[in-house]
Amino acid sequence: MATAEMRKLPAEKRKNHRFDLRATAEQKSAIEQAALLKQTSATNFILDTAYEAAQRVIREQANIVLSTSDWQAFCDALDNPPEPSPALRKLITRRSRLNREKL
Repeated sequence: MATAEMRKLPAEKRKNHRFDLRATAEQKSAIEQAALLKQTSATNFILDTAYEAAQRVIREQANIVLSTSDWQAFCDALDNPPEPSPALRKLITRRSRLNREKL
């Protein structure tokens, strides 16, 4: 994309941040070959592939996938919580340090 065309893009769409990478000859060759097969530049191949991987990692951390039996156990635990222990009862009933009046 020409510089004049880039200036017309909104700021959030402009590619004005850089990454500096070092690669082995084998890594560079494989990336260039893959980029050629995808009919794109090595830079665009690296950026697109890394961005897709980043989005996948973010999604995996944001979503929890449970089997049917694990989901049922989770729901049962929510529906039938254990009785609070004496230590928990004490913690819940005592006044917070943040709410105590100064002496």
